[in-house]
Formats: sequence, structure tokens, C-alpha cells
Amino acid sequence: MGNKNLRPETNKTTEVGAKLKTENNDFVLTLFQNDLESQFTYISGIGYRNQDHFITQGAEANLTTYLTPGLRLQNSFTHQKFLAKDMPLRRPQNSAVSAIFWTPTEGLEIFWKERLISSRVDVDELGKRVKLNPYQVSSVGGHWIRGPYELTLTVENVFDREYEDIYATTVMPLSFWS
Repeated sequence: MGNKNLRPETNKTTEVGAKLKTENNDFVLTLFQNDLESQFTYISGIGYRNQDHFITQGAEANLTTYLTPGLRLQNSFTHQKFLAKDMPLRRPQNSAVSAIFWTPTEGLEIFWKERLISSRVDVDELGKRVKLNPYQVSSVGGHWIRGPYELTLTVENVFDREYEDIYATTVMPLSFWS
């Protein structure tokens, strides 16, 4: 469903960050502000529309720990505060990703990733605000590179959990990507 009345999206981003490296760890902290105007949003049964102006302020922390030469952990956490009349649609206040990467041989990397998303707000087909529940999704995959050839295989939502990113739309059952 198109919408000829959509206004162009604009975003002004400001961020500042710091990075700390030690022998076995990389830590990055970023503070940010996004000033979003007329962001496009799809609403089930209604189509595309512009969201009202809102400002997002937040912080993201990333920690990579090198356990052995071929094994690393990566963790990130993002917290956002929204300055708006109403909570922006589908934006989690908190999200986190944890992953473990194993490189058994040069050119091959295997991973397990957990993604957690806090509850969000959306709009139903009548235009009423509704809550989207928090969710957790697990993924496993690998990446292989040999000369000019590259192959990636990912299994998303390993445990086949139902979740919603858009109201009334269950997304991403167990899926294979390459």
C-alpha cells in the first residue's frame, strides 16, 4: 500500500565515543542522539505513513573478549530514551546481543548469537497503540573465505520462537540464509 502523501525522512545524528583496548579486551562506549523527522512506518491494514518528530538519546556499550587466539565473545547493550509526545513505533528502549565466535582454521568462522529486544509500541488496524512483547532470538552460522570465494550460512531463530516486530505479523520462523 503506497502513500503519495509521505514526506521525506530526515535524521540528524550526533555521537561521541571512547575505545579502550587491553591485551584481551576491546571496550567501546558510544553516546548518541538522533533527531528524526517524518520516519517512514508501515502499519498493518493501513499502509505507509510518517511518524511524528522524535529525538532518541542513548548509549551503546560493546565488549569483545578474546579468550584464545581462535575464540572470542562479543556483547553489546543499547539503551535509548525517547523525547516525544508518544513513544515512537517499534523502537525498543533496551536491546542486547551476545555472541561467541570460533575460528577453528584460517578462513572459517562459526558463531552462536543471542539477541534480546525489550517491549515496544505499535499501532493496530484501528489506529490504537498496542504493546509488542519483548523477545529473544537465537542464531547459529558460519562464514568461510578461501581466495576469491566466500560463503555464509546462518540459521535464524534456531528454537522457532514466535515474535512480533510489527503488530499482528509473526516474523521469522526457523530460517536458513546463505
